[in-house]
Amino acid sequence: MEEFNKNLIEILQEINSKLDKLLEGKQSLTENNNKRVNTLIKEDINELVHIDDQNHIHFLQEVMGDKAPEKQVNGTVIYLTLNHKYKSSDTIGSAELGEFLTKQGIPTKNLSRSLRKYKSFVIQKGTAGKSVTYTITRPGLIRGEQLLNSYKGN
Repeated sequence: MEEFNKNLIEILQEINSKLDKLLEGKQSLTENNNKRVNTLIKEDINELVHIDDQNHIHFLQEVMGDKAPEKQVNGTVIYLTLNHKYKSSDTIGSAELGEFLTKQGIPTKNLSRSLRKYKSFVIQKGTAGKSVTYTITRPGLIRGEQLLNSYKGN
């Protein structure tokens, strides 16, 4: 019995050691993910953005994309990323997003359908005719920063 207990203690110590290493690795992954977001500071993109007296965000470039659905997704991700950076808010309503896209010359028809394919970037809550909101995700912020970086210096 004493030998069994000794072996059991050794096994448990080995498991604890492996768990500690695993948790350290997970922590470093989380730290790396946090470093990937917020690498773009407001000063880097001020030339791309205008904030008016009513605190509305205006993107001063044409949103890239070959077709309307691509422009809808890119425009949404850009606007939500700017909203996160300038207003510290990750969620907007459909009216606000629609106004932004329209000002950018991007049609809003079938917007929900276009965004449905990109749930990893934008979470849509609600249904048409009711209160619909859009929330940017962590991968969406990373993509938004990549898009905004592509405009710098243009």
